[in-house]
Amino acid sequence: MLGDFEGKKEQVLSLAQHEGLRWGTAAGIASTAAVFAAQHLSQAFRVRTNVSAKVALAISPPLALYNLMAERTMIRAQHDPALYGIYPKGHVATAQQARQQRATLRWYHRLANGAYSNPFAFIAALGVPAVGAIFWQQSREGHAHLKFSQKVMHTRVFGQMTVLGVLVSTMVFRDYMYRNGGLYVEDADGLVHRAHEPAV
Repeated sequence: MLGDFEGKKEQVLSLAQHEGLRWGTAAGIASTAAVFAAQHLSQAFRVRTNVSAKVALAISPPLALYNLMAERTMIRAQHDPALYGIYPKGHVATAQQARQQRATLRWYHRLANGAYSNPFAFIAALGVPAVGAIFWQQSREGHAHLKFSQKVMHTRVFGQMTVLGVLVSTMVFRDYMYRNGGLYVEDADGLVHRAHEPAV
């Protein structure tokens, strides 16, 4: 079993982030789909939950799973880095094994790169549909007693909270990526590593 070596910490953190993003994104898709399905299919769910509760139900599973899987991977990789293809630089066998395990940029790498390189486009891509969904929800039968101006006001308030949450989350994530090496890039050997500027 390998001890500490130069670059181990960075590789372990990068791997933990990969796993956290992968599992967190999957959980987020599932929980969001479940909330939307419940909203459409269950009258009791619509009546008994407000917007804040629905948002919490959608975002809590991915956040919890991200933290759980990232922490789990970090602990295991620190204990046995070779199991995850983490070796000192220049280790021949390691390069071959790492190439097999992480040969190309995955979809979650590309998603993270998009948020890092174009944070405001990423915020708009999430915020605009979210605000539209809030207005659509305010326009449903359960809110028929509200005037149009009230629906717009509710949409503005909930929309501002949502977009602000997306903004803060994106900027925190971008800062985290910057502190841990920047973009995910693929070198000539097909290995994924970090760089603040993409290779030309």
